[in-house]
Amino acid sequence: MRDPYTAGANAAQLEALKDQGYTHKRWLTARDNRVRVAQGSSRFDHRQMDGVVAD
Repeated sequence: MRDPYTAGANAAQLEALKDQGYTHKRWLTARDNRVRVAQGSSRFDHRQMDGVVAD
C-alpha cells in the first residue's frame, strides 16, 4: 500500500520543516505536460496551485 506510506512520509517531512522554522508551504510544479490537472469531478488541479502559498 503506497498511500498510507506516502501520507506518513509527507507528515514527517512537514513536521521536520516546521521544527526548522518554516511556516508556509509554496506549491511548485515542474510546469510541464505531466503536471496533474483536474479531471471529471476531481478538485485536485496542480497546475492551478503552482506558486500558491499556504499556511
